[in-house]
Amino acid sequence: MPVDPPDAISYPSTLAVGSAPALCDLVDAETSPELPAGGETVGRRLLDAWLSDGVATYDDGHDDLAGDCTSRLSPYLHLGCVSPAEIVARADRRRSGVDAFVRQVCWRDHHHQVLAARPDAAWSDYAGRGDDWRAARSTSCRCWSTVTSPTTR
Repeated sequence: MPVDPPDAISYPSTLAVGSAPALCDLVDAETSPELPAGGETVGRRLLDAWLSDGVATYDDGHDDLAGDCTSRLSPYLHLGCVSPAEIVARADRRRSGVDAFVRQVCWRDHHHQVLAARPDAAWSDYAGRGDDWRAARSTSCRCWSTVTSPTTR
Protein backbone atom coordinates (compact mmCIF):
# COMPACT_ATOMS: atom_id res chain seq x y z
CA MET A 1 0.00 0.00 0.00
CA PRO A 2 1.21 3.53 -0.68
CA VAL A 3 2.93 5.35 2.19
CA ASP A 4 2.30 9.02 2.96
CA PRO A 5 5.18 11.31 2.02
CA PRO A 6 7.35 12.64 4.86
CA ASP A 7 6.67 16.12 6.22
CA ALA A 8 10.29 17.13 5.65
CA ILE A 9 13.47 15.70 4.18
CA SER A 10 16.82 16.36 5.81
CA TYR A 11 19.78 17.04 3.57
CA PRO A 12 23.37 18.13 4.10
CA SER A 13 23.71 21.86 4.79
CA THR A 14 26.45 22.09 2.14
CA LEU A 15 24.04 21.02 -0.60
CA ALA A 16 22.72 23.89 -2.71
CA VAL A 17 18.95 23.82 -2.92
CA GLY A 18 17.32 24.76 -6.18
CA SER A 19 14.59 23.65 -8.51
CA ALA A 20 14.59 20.87 -11.05
CA PRO A 21 15.76 21.98 -14.50
CA ALA A 22 13.22 22.40 -17.27
CA LEU A 23 13.19 19.75 -19.98
CA CYS A 24 14.40 22.26 -22.57
CA ASP A 25 17.50 22.83 -20.41
CA LEU A 26 18.33 19.12 -20.49
CA VAL A 27 18.11 18.42 -24.21
CA ASP A 28 19.59 20.13 -27.26
CA ALA A 29 16.84 19.11 -29.69
CA GLU A 30 13.11 18.68 -29.82
CA THR A 31 11.66 16.11 -27.44
CA SER A 32 9.51 13.23 -28.57
CA PRO A 33 5.94 14.37 -29.25
CA GLU A 34 4.73 11.26 -27.40
CA LEU A 35 6.95 11.70 -24.36
CA PRO A 36 4.94 10.39 -21.40
CA ALA A 37 4.33 12.65 -18.43
CA GLY A 38 6.49 11.61 -15.51
CA GLY A 39 6.15 11.03 -11.81
CA GLU A 40 4.64 8.74 -9.23
CA THR A 41 1.21 10.40 -9.36
CA VAL A 42 0.93 9.94 -13.12
CA GLY A 43 2.26 6.37 -12.89
CA ARG A 44 -0.27 5.42 -10.24
CA ARG A 45 -3.08 7.09 -12.17
CA LEU A 46 -2.08 5.06 -15.23
CA LEU A 47 -1.94 1.89 -13.12
CA ASP A 48 -5.44 2.60 -11.74
CA ALA A 49 -6.83 3.04 -15.25
CA TRP A 50 -5.08 -0.07 -16.51
CA LEU A 51 -6.29 -2.26 -13.65
CA SER A 52 -9.87 -1.04 -13.99
CA ASP A 53 -10.22 -0.90 -17.79
CA GLY A 54 -7.28 -2.20 -19.83
CA VAL A 55 -6.04 -5.38 -18.20
CA ALA A 56 -9.09 -7.50 -19.15
CA THR A 57 -7.80 -7.94 -22.72
CA TYR A 58 -4.15 -8.44 -21.72
CA ASP A 59 -4.16 -12.25 -21.60
CA ASP A 60 -5.27 -12.58 -25.21
CA GLY A 61 -3.63 -9.48 -26.64
CA HIS A 62 -0.29 -8.85 -24.92
CA ASP A 63 1.75 -10.39 -27.74
CA ASP A 64 -0.10 -8.45 -30.43
CA LEU A 65 1.96 -5.27 -30.60
CA ALA A 66 -0.26 -3.77 -33.29
CA GLY A 67 -3.27 -4.41 -31.05
CA ASP A 68 -1.91 -2.00 -28.41
CA CYS A 69 -2.95 -4.13 -25.44
CA THR A 70 -0.08 -3.17 -23.15
CA SER A 71 -0.14 -1.21 -19.92
CA ARG A 72 2.37 1.49 -20.92
CA LEU A 73 3.75 1.27 -17.39
CA SER A 74 7.32 0.44 -18.47
CA PRO A 75 8.85 3.91 -17.95
CA TYR A 76 7.16 4.20 -14.56
CA LEU A 77 8.45 0.78 -13.49
CA HIS A 78 11.91 1.53 -14.86
CA LEU A 79 12.22 4.81 -12.97
CA GLY A 80 10.66 3.50 -9.75
CA CYS A 81 7.49 5.59 -9.88
CA VAL A 82 5.46 2.38 -9.62
CA SER A 83 6.91 -0.78 -8.11
CA PRO A 84 6.29 -4.40 -9.16
CA ALA A 85 5.27 -5.14 -5.56
CA GLU A 86 2.64 -2.39 -5.69
CA ILE A 87 1.23 -3.75 -8.95
CA VAL A 88 0.93 -7.27 -7.52
CA ALA A 89 -0.59 -5.99 -4.26
CA ARG A 90 -3.18 -3.85 -6.04
CA ALA A 91 -4.13 -6.32 -8.76
CA ASP A 92 -7.41 -8.19 -8.28
CA ARG A 93 -6.35 -11.69 -9.35
CA ARG A 94 -9.99 -12.73 -9.84
CA ARG A 95 -10.35 -10.43 -12.86
CA SER A 96 -9.72 -11.51 -16.43
CA GLY A 97 -6.22 -10.80 -17.74
CA VAL A 98 -4.75 -9.95 -14.34
CA ASP A 99 -2.91 -13.26 -13.82
CA ALA A 100 -1.18 -12.93 -17.19
CA PHE A 101 -0.20 -9.33 -16.44
CA VAL A 102 1.12 -10.13 -12.94
CA ARG A 103 3.06 -13.08 -14.37
CA GLN A 104 4.78 -10.76 -16.90
CA VAL A 105 5.58 -8.20 -14.20
CA CYS A 106 7.11 -10.97 -12.08
CA TRP A 107 9.23 -12.24 -14.99
CA ARG A 108 10.37 -8.68 -15.67
CA ASP A 109 11.42 -8.25 -12.05
CA HIS A 110 13.10 -11.68 -12.01
CA HIS A 111 15.26 -10.82 -15.00
CA HIS A 112 16.19 -7.44 -13.52
CA GLN A 113 17.38 -9.27 -10.40
CA VAL A 114 19.33 -11.79 -12.48
CA LEU A 115 21.10 -8.98 -14.36
CA ALA A 116 21.80 -7.10 -11.12
CA ALA A 117 23.42 -10.21 -9.64
CA ARG A 118 25.10 -11.36 -12.86
CA PRO A 119 25.59 -8.52 -15.36
CA ASP A 120 27.44 -10.92 -17.65
CA ALA A 121 24.17 -12.85 -18.13
CA ALA A 122 23.27 -10.31 -20.81
CA TRP A 123 25.89 -11.86 -23.11
CA SER A 124 26.94 -15.23 -21.68
CA ASP A 125 25.37 -18.55 -20.69
CA TYR A 126 24.64 -19.41 -17.08
CA ALA A 127 26.67 -22.59 -17.48
CA GLY A 128 29.26 -23.00 -20.21
CA ARG A 129 28.56 -25.85 -22.63
CA GLY A 130 31.76 -25.60 -24.62
CA ASP A 131 29.94 -24.08 -27.58
CA ASP A 132 31.39 -20.58 -27.67
CA TRP A 133 30.13 -19.36 -31.04
CA ARG A 134 32.60 -16.48 -31.06
CA ALA A 135 35.56 -18.86 -30.87
CA ALA A 136 33.97 -21.20 -33.40
CA ARG A 137 33.39 -18.32 -35.78
CA SER A 138 37.00 -17.18 -35.68
CA THR A 139 38.76 -20.56 -35.72
CA SER A 140 36.73 -23.39 -37.14
CA CYS A 141 34.01 -21.94 -39.33
CA ARG A 142 35.64 -20.66 -42.49
CA CYS A 143 32.22 -20.21 -44.10
CA TRP A 144 31.34 -17.44 -41.61
CA SER A 145 33.19 -14.79 -43.58
CA THR A 146 31.18 -15.55 -46.71
CA VAL A 147 27.93 -15.34 -44.80
CA THR A 148 28.76 -12.00 -43.18
CA SER A 149 30.70 -10.44 -46.04
CA PRO A 150 29.10 -7.20 -47.34
CA THR A 151 29.44 -8.49 -50.89
CA THR A 152 27.29 -11.57 -50.19
CA ARG A 153 24.43 -9.81 -48.47
